[in-house]
Amino acid sequence: MKTATFRCPVKDWGFLDAVQPRQTPAVRAEALKELVLPAAAIFLLALGVYAYTLAPSILWGDPTKLARFVHFGQPRYLGGGAHGLHTQLGMVFAYLLPETWPLAYKINFMSAVWASLSLPIIYAVVRHLVGATLPALGAAACIGLSHMFWWVATLTESPSLLVFTFAGSFWIF
Repeated sequence: MKTATFRCPVKDWGFLDAVQPRQTPAVRAEALKELVLPAAAIFLLALGVYAYTLAPSILWGDPTKLARFVHFGQPRYLGGGAHGLHTQLGMVFAYLLPETWPLAYKINFMSAVWASLSLPIIYAVVRHLVGATLPALGAAACIGLSHMFWWVATLTESPSLLVFTFAGSFWIF
């Protein structure tokens, strides 16, 4: 009578023989220097530039509609153009930011925050794909200083939140 032999695929791949290097404080400091510090600098610089050029009030069109949704607390309909996540986060920003700021300025600032948060993520994704810091900084600068991205970052528009969620999904996966 023959007996069946079981082969473990994990053993065949050599995972059991692999030795993981220990992270020393020097390795952590190098990772901090190469990834976290430039990302923080990108965020702060972008937020400063966008806040300086921020629209002081509502503008004609969609920004007015989105500010009205936040002011009344909920969109009156759930069809196209309702921007539910944008409205809910706008209500949170309106509650957390100083009361001396007008509501339209708070919601415009929210767009600047989402746009500024998306740029360090874009930097980290490009740095991971390319393996170099300078091209990643260039990619974040090109996107952050492009006309359309800057425009939606300085007024109440939902594409800045959309770019943040897309960039976050690229970073997660």
